Amino acid sequence: MTPLLLLFVALATASPVRRQAPTLDVDGNGILTRPEVLNGMTLTQAMIAADSGDGDGYFTRPEATQYISPAMFNSIDADDDNRLSFAEVLGTMTMGDMFDAYDANGNGQLEGPERDRIEAIYRGIIATGAVQPIQVAFLDANGDGYLSKPEVLNTLTMDQALAASDDDGDGLFTKEQALTVIDEATFNRLDTNTDDQLSFDEIKSGFTLDDVFTMSDVDGDGLLFGDEAVRFNFMYYGILVYNAAGLLAATTLDVNNDGVLSRPEALQVSLQQAMVAADTDGDGLFSREQAVAALGEEGFNQLDTNGDNMLSYDEVNQGLGGMDGYFDMNDVDDDGVLAGPETIGIISIYNTIQAAGLNLTK
Repeated sequence: MTPLLLLFVALATASPVRRQAPTLDVDGNGILTRPEVLNGMTLTQAMIAADSGDGDGYFTRPEATQYISPAMFNSIDADDDNRLSFAEVLGTMTMGDMFDAYDANGNGQLEGPERDRIEAIYRGIIATGAVQPIQVAFLDANGDGYLSKPEVLNTLTMDQALAASDDDGDGLFTKEQALTVIDEATFNRLDTNTDDQLSFDEIKSGFTLDDVFTMSDVDGDGLLFGDEAVRFNFMYYGILVYNAAGLLAATTLDVNNDGVLSRPEALQVSLQQAMVAADTDGDGLFSREQAVAALGEEGFNQLDTNGDNMLSYDEVNQGLGGMDGYFDMNDVDDDGVLAGPETIGIISIYNTIQAAGLNLTK
């Protein structure tokens, strides 16, 4: 895997909106609090960004100890193979654990070198585009920052989740693969033929997304927040990555059907119409919770020029420079087209406009 620091080169050629260093420091006081970190990134995002070099789902000891201590590595490496799988990490630690590990003086906040390490990981997430697909806001239909059961079940299906997660296409999941989503007791219950792997049929005959939601809802409040949402974020990311072409094909944007969006194709979407469609209360303003689905935290902070934690139509138009600027923001690799997860923001805007019954460019 490529170390995160090598991935930051992508920022060097970014558009003006992306060129300023992204930060988790929402209030700008130079100190990171626990809420700022846990609300700004997830452990899954960090792993996907760090794994973007070879995408093999593993971290060797040298790779992992850039971010965690050797002692923590040893405690997570349950099978003693001297590498960490996503399943081992997600099954053992949370983003809160990482915060605590970095908080060397135990004062509940990160300053100086403590802060810099977390910020470096966050910049890697932004640089690799891992932040946009994972954001809870894509599933969070009402923009309240939480995932309800209807929001999850109305967006995902078990067939989608299984197909997206089956990276080798064999229709089976080993225990290690399955434990990224379910716990060991559930695995053993579903493995009816005791071959130490799960077929699609075994999973669907004894498990539903409703069950995954209930398992994830640790505090039993009927909502998922932060680490509770990791399982669905992980599944949804897989669906977006492996089915981005299918999502794009469902729109009329890809005129030449080549599976990517050129700038002219993307500019069929009207930013003004998108704002009107998304402004459900008609007040001409977007809260942070409403806007981060399309812009991300970094984009929101840069566009909020008056610092009122809201975005007006003028702030969005002037800050982005229309859909041209939004295209540049999403073109993470600066190759002049939007492909795969880069298309998700445009598709989200397209769907918002269609749902509101508005024409794209009028």
